[in-house]
Amino acid sequence: RWGRKNIANKSAHSIMLSVAGVQMDLRDVSFHIKKTEGFPSLTDTGVADIFLGGTGLSFQMTMSTADKKDRQTFFKVDKVDVDVKNFNIKLKQSKHKILFAIGKPMMLKVMSPALQKVLEKVIKDKFNEFDAMAYKVKLEADRAIEEVRNSISVLL
Repeated sequence: RWGRKNIANKSAHSIMLSVAGVQMDLRDVSFHIKKTEGFPSLTDTGVADIFLGGTGLSFQMTMSTADKKDRQTFFKVDKVDVDVKNFNIKLKQSKHKILFAIGKPMMLKVMSPALQKVLEKVIKDKFNEFDAMAYKVKLEADRAIEEVRNSISVLL
């Protein structure tokens, strides 16, 4: 932005990060379910395998430079879109294996949107933590540069 005396120049940048094809294979995951409200109440403990194959997890994240009013220092995450495909759960041990086999399609349809929202939040939080860590590194580097300048000025 070019302007008169009172209007400062403003620099704004935006970047899109796209990650695709993240696969996962978790074997022998212990689980415990205790659903006490609603019908039917259910308590189960067992072992399951969790697969995320094929195209797996992909996400697109849009980031831009942080403004002075933002909590972030270098960049802020504007938007995160997560897509989970080929998500599957296979029960190895369970007290109610037949019940889960019948309700598995419905369970996966309910779990996929919830999993996507949780992953969006985790990705956004981790990039905000990375921004805070980068700011701490910058402060440490600035402090080291200042110490070197002070020691050189004392020697001269």
